[in-house]
Amino acid sequence: MNDFPSLLHNFTPVMYADDTALICAHESIDGALSMAKKELKQICDWFQSNKLALNVSKTKYMVIHSPYKVIALDSCGLQAESETIERVSSLTYLGIVFDHHFSWKMHIDSLCKKLATVCYTLFKCRQYFDAETLRTTYLPY
Repeated sequence: MNDFPSLLHNFTPVMYADDTALICAHESIDGALSMAKKELKQICDWFQSNKLALNVSKTKYMVIHSPYKVIALDSCGLQAESETIERVSSLTYLGIVFDHHFSWKMHIDSLCKKLATVCYTLFKCRQYFDAETLRTTYLPY
């Protein structure tokens, strides 16, 4: 995988452990899709030549655009190894929720939901544990 980033001309890779995100930016949706299709063909060839398998079922793509700009996304379609890559309106990468307008709303909502669950659990546990034990549970480090 060390030489994988050098293969990319139109994508900017973001790699962490076994997770890879590829970012393709262009002024127009058609230009971005055209570049992405060419690059995906090269990526699939690289995977085959290195005896690796691209798990298309775990592969997603998202078109990020301004909420004030209307974009016809019906024609958007990417394929890898003869399989269609699923287009999503939001995705989670390394614990951060990104949406197609690049706003923080979905991420903040996700964090608030998790925090509400933790707070409720601590509230229910307060009758069984003293304050120091609850504090240690909440702040383990």
